[in-house]
Amino acid sequence: MSLTRLGIHVANVTLLGGPEALGPMLAATARAADEGGVTTLSLMDHWFQMEAFATSQDPMLEGYTSLGFVAAQTQRVQLGLLVSGVTYRYPGLLAKTVTTLDVLSGGRALLGIGAAWCEREHLGLGVPFPSVAERFERLEEALQVCKQMWSSDEGPYDGKHYQLAETICSPAPDPETVAHKLDVLARHCADVGRDPATVEKTIIGQWDPFDPGFLPAMQAYSALGVEQVALTPMTEDPAGWVTQVCEQVLPPLAEL
Repeated sequence: MSLTRLGIHVANVTLLGGPEALGPMLAATARAADEGGVTTLSLMDHWFQMEAFATSQDPMLEGYTSLGFVAAQTQRVQLGLLVSGVTYRYPGLLAKTVTTLDVLSGGRALLGIGAAWCEREHLGLGVPFPSVAERFERLEEALQVCKQMWSSDEGPYDGKHYQLAETICSPAPDPETVAHKLDVLARHCADVGRDPATVEKTIIGQWDPFDPGFLPAMQAYSALGVEQVALTPMTEDPAGWVTQVCEQVLPPLAEL
C-alpha cells in the first residue's frame, strides 16, 4: 500500500464565517472536495467549539446533521465524524443515524467512535460524563450494539449499560461496504486476533500542503504503510483552499 488518498477534516467551522455563511461555505467546501478527488470528508463531533481554535461561544455545528447536509451536496466522497463520542448518543440511535446517512448517501458513511473526552460540553448541556473506565465499557457495548443492528439479528441486546428490546434497523446499511467497515472497526478495538492488513492506516495533521517539505514528509509516511493523509483547512476560504490542494497537491501525492 502507498499513500495515495487525501482526506479533508473540517475542524474550525468558525473559519466558514458567521451563521448566515456556514451553510453556503460548508457546501462549497464539500463540493470542492468531492469534485477534486478527495477520498474522505470528516467533521468533528462536538457541541462547543474547541478552545484550541476559538472560544466555546464561537460556532460549532452538530456533526450528523451537518453530514446529512453535506451528503446532499456531494456524490463520491466518504463522510464521517472524527470521531463520534460514545456518550453523545445512545448506541442504538447512533447505529440508526449512521445507517440513515449511509443509505441516503449511497453507501458513503463511515463510523468512527471513541470514548469521548470533553467534560465541559457534557456538564454544559446536562449530559452525564462517566469515569474513563465506564466510558470505555460503554464504547465496547456500543460497538456490539452497532454490529448487531447491522446484522440479521433483530433480537434484544442486554448489556451492563445498554439494554435494547429490539435491534431493528431498516433499511440496512449498504451491504457492499458495511462488512468491511465492521471488520476494520472490530480489529481496531480488539486486544487480540488483530489482522493489521485489514486496518486502513491514516494520519491527520495541520501541515501546509504547499510547503516544499510536505511531499517528502508524506513519502516517509507512505513508506510506513500510511494510505491516507487528512488535512485541515485553516483559512477563511476553505472551498478555494480545497480546490487548490486538489489541483496542485493531490496529483503528486497520488504518485508517491
